[in-house]
Amino acid sequence: MVAEAQLPPARMPPDPVRRVGAQAGYEVDDVAIETIVGGLVLCQAKASLRLERRSDKPLAQAIDQVVAQYLRGVDGRPVRPGRDLLAIVTDTAACSPVRDHLRTAVSRTATQPPGTLLGHELTQGEDRALRVALTHIRRSWAARQDAG
Repeated sequence: MVAEAQLPPARMPPDPVRRVGAQAGYEVDDVAIETIVGGLVLCQAKASLRLERRSDKPLAQAIDQVVAQYLRGVDGRPVRPGRDLLAIVTDTAACSPVRDHLRTAVSRTATQPPGTLLGHELTQGEDRALRVALTHIRRSWAARQDAG
């Protein structure tokens, strides 16, 4: 996971780490990193992640945890871009559509200017991976909004 690839530094909160914990009571709970200014990096780890559309599969479950955390916020406040990070992490046993296509699609989409069409300049594999992730995000978001 972290040892196998360089993390994207532009997306990580810039502040020094205060403490690191695991199973910290958040929706995204595998690893929690708190910065000295109260920012949080919350990681949900999934081994051998596959790009699957079914809602009972690990990708959908991890995305649901991220959506739940985003909607709930952290420590009584909204998630703050640039200060907080919600991440799904996997290992090198994850399938190529997750390791390569989904990672690239999310990274490119996150850095596009506002108003850019989703999927702009993505390859066919990246676009497919993004569509699968968006299906899970929309399903989780709608279910949580209806329940709340």
